[in-house]
Order: sequence, then C-alpha cells, then structure tokens
Amino acid sequence: MSRLRAPTGIKVAPIPYEDFQGLDTSRDPVGLDTGKQQHFVVCNNAHCDFRGNLVRDPGANVYENINEGQIEHMRFFGKDRIAWAQKTGRAIDLRSQGGVDSVDAFPITSRITSTNFDRKTIFFARGQKPIWFDGAKFFDTESAADLNPSFGVAVQQRLAVAGIVGSPTQIHFSRVDDGNVFADDEDTNATEVTRGAFLDIANQLNTADDITGLGVLEKNRLAVFTNDQGILFKIDPDLTLWELEDRANISVGCMSHNTICNAGADLLFCSRSGVHSVRRSVTNGISVFTVPLSEKIDILWRSLVAQVDDHTKINAVFDPDENQYHVFFPITDSLSKRLTFTISPSKQIESKWSTGTFLNARCGAFLGGRLLYGTSGGIHEISNIEDVASATPEIEVVTPTLWLGSITDITTIHSLVIQAAGTGTLLVEIRDTYTNEVIYSQTLEIEEQVVDDSFSDNPLPQQYERKVERRASGVRLVFKSQGTGLLRVVGFAFYVRE
Repeated sequence: MSRLRAPTGIKVAPIPYEDFQGLDTSRDPVGLDTGKQQHFVVCNNAHCDFRGNLVRDPGANVYENINEGQIEHMRFFGKDRIAWAQKTGRAIDLRSQGGVDSVDAFPITSRITSTNFDRKTIFFARGQKPIWFDGAKFFDTESAADLNPSFGVAVQQRLAVAGIVGSPTQIHFSRVDDGNVFADDEDTNATEVTRGAFLDIANQLNTADDITGLGVLEKNRLAVFTNDQGILFKIDPDLTLWELEDRANISVGCMSHNTICNAGADLLFCSRSGVHSVRRSVTNGISVFTVPLSEKIDILWRSLVAQVDDHTKINAVFDPDENQYHVFFPITDSLSKRLTFTISPSKQIESKWSTGTFLNARCGAFLGGRLLYGTSGGIHEISNIEDVASATPEIEVVTPTLWLGSITDITTIHSLVIQAAGTGTLLVEIRDTYTNEVIYSQTLEIEEQVVDDSFSDNPLPQQYERKVERRASGVRLVFKSQGTGLLRVVGFAFYVRE
C-alpha cells in the first residue's frame, strides 16, 4: 500500500490493511485482524493475486447454448472443439460442437468421466461400456472384454482403466497404442511385452478399500487412489519394466476421480478433508509425498462437501495460464458453488483461496489458453480479468472484525481511504461487528488514471478518501461490485481519532 495522505487540523492515526491473503475460515473472525497479510471471511467472485491485491473475477461469454438440462462433464477433443455430457430429464446425452450427438448414451444417474487417447475422446460411466468420439461420430468400444470401467487415463502409450464392477482393486492396461485391446482380448499364447495386462492392488492395500481414481505423475508414474490412500507405479510400454514406487507415501485418498488434475510437476486431487498435492521431494529427488493445501479453509471445505449428496459429483479443472485450481460442487441441478485455489508463482508467497457462485458453474475444461465452464444454461468461455464480457460476476468481500487499534475501547473513525485500480463501481459498507448494522455506506466510481496505466500486470492505484465520523468498537468492511473488466483493491486504511 502506498503512502497515506494524513488530514490536517485533526489529530488522527492511520490503521492500514494490505497484502490480502484470501479466505481463512479456520480461525474465528474476531481474531483475524492482522493489518498486513490480511485475510477475509468472505471472498466471493473475487480472488487475491500473488501481489496481495483483491481482484474481481473475470466475466464470461456464451460459447455454446443448450435447450434443456445441464452440462455434467466436458472434454476438449481438439484445440477449439469440445464434447460434453448433458443431463436431460430422461438420460445423459453425449453432444459435441458441430451437431454430432449420442442421445441417451448413459443412464441419468451416471457419473461421467473422460480421457483422451489415440487422438480420440473416451467417455466412461460405472457399469457401462465406454463410448469413443473421433470428432465425426460416437461409437462403442471395440473391446470384447467385459470391463465397463468408471474412469481411465492414458499413460505410456497405454489406456489404463479402473473402477470396474466386480473387480474394484484392478487396473487394466490396453495394448500399446491400441485402446481397444485389453488382457481379456489378447491371445492366450501372446508373449509380446506390449500386450494388454492388468494389476491387482488388493493385497497391497491391507484394507477392504476400492480404487476411486487414477492420475498420471511425471508422464510415466500412475497414481492409483482409493478412499484412504494412494499407490504409485512406474509404467513403461514394456510391461516387464513396471514397478512399484516404494519411496512414495500417499496417505490420503481421493473422493472423486474428476478432481485429479496435473499442475506443473504436481498432481492435485480432492479428499474428504481438502485439497492435496502429490509431489516429488526437491531435497533428494526420490521421495514422493502429499502436501495439504487447504488447512485455512477446512471448515468451509467440509461444509461444501456436506452439501453434495454424492461426492463423485465434485470435479475440478486447472488453469495453467492463471495458475488456478477450480473445484466445483454441484449441489442441485441448478445450484453449484466453486472454490478457487490461486497458486503463487513464488514459494516465498502464500497461495490463496476464494469462492465463486458466478454462473453456478458445474464443471470446467481447459486447453490451449481457453477455459470453459459448464452450467445449467450451456457452456461459457471465461475471459481475461481485463476484458469486457457479456456475463459479469457480482463480487462480495467481507473482512473479519477489525478492532481499529483496541479490542476494549470505542474508537471514533474519522475517514476511510481505499486504494484501487482499474474501472468500475465499488460499494463500500462499514458494519458494526456486534449488530451487523450498516453504519456507513459509500459507492466509489473507480476510474482509470490519466497517467499511463496500460500494464494490467502492475496497475497504478488511485486513492479514494471519504469522511466517515462514526464511533464503533469493532467493524467489518464489505466490498460489493458488479461489472466486468479490471478492478483491483490494493489496500485500505481507517483514520481514527487519537
């Protein structure tokens, strides 16, 4: 926060708040007044970037409209082409851009997953035959093996599938470069090292657990998740070179395959307790372990998970351009909430959490700089934070109790200073922390400066000072705004009478 201009003639003291850190619901709101590295108790449709600025979430433009139902799952099958699972009143249809459809592809209660293999997209549902899509038509798998897996991934030129009814601890691998030939399809006398095969982890679990998800780490490591743990295998086109990673310690399970996303060298996933990352040790380059990422929002996390009747509905997408991991919680057919984890590019700067209700997004997909959200109204493309879009989020940000220098005395607030950048309307409310009564409200018109502020990466803030003259023991500050385009709050400060 830049230097504050002190009013003259009145003896006052500034109490600044800056370097915003996003959400923290793990501590009581009355004990979160820190000034520097300030957290929020509500940060909806806005996020805190690595600079510590509060930033309005980007808007969106319609990418594809639908006539009925809602989008349950999406997958890019080309750089600018998307296929999706659409829930209707009777079943789940598979649809794509260009009008190629597969009506009533899966039962209405199915949880759809997908992967890409051999330049095609494969859709899975538990107990159902996989359906392939090559951009021109949908067609059933050609494999005669009665697997009907729940999910699959591509690893080392093989298609690996699991979540098989009747074989809940088995992972089946296709023949190299042929996703339609598995172990049961092979000739009984086949000896090629590239043939289809399978692994059974039942006797490695030491529990009665089942496989809940698959992920790929470092291109040739297959992460096999159960409800309570994970196992890592090194996979090769030559099946005789497969081996268990005995230096891996994944002591947390995955509750939904659709939350598993690659994020740089890490593998992100969601458990019952929060978001975790599987990563290799930078110290020795050998050990693989999990890192919890969501301790600061543990209560909020459990609240959102409890609102979803089937945890396999929870899904996620990673946006590498913005370095954000978005987790979607479909609560009803029309209501959904989102958690966003904004990852810092520097290990010295803490990553930050925020929420979102914009569009009631249910799922997402990313490829080639394009982030799409699936909703009950269709598919929307998310714009950049500085772009004007047709659909705009309504932000609401609430601070914890700010004690204004004393937790026991009543303080007289002389004025409030907001430092902001960009354009838009910002409603600022001061609420009494005990009664929640609005004791001050002001709408600010944030305008661009006449100086060169064309670099959105490092905007120059303007300072907005408003006289308040209110007495309070503790207050909460509320920011609200509706609009699109770049809007950042760099910091704020109260001037209180001494």
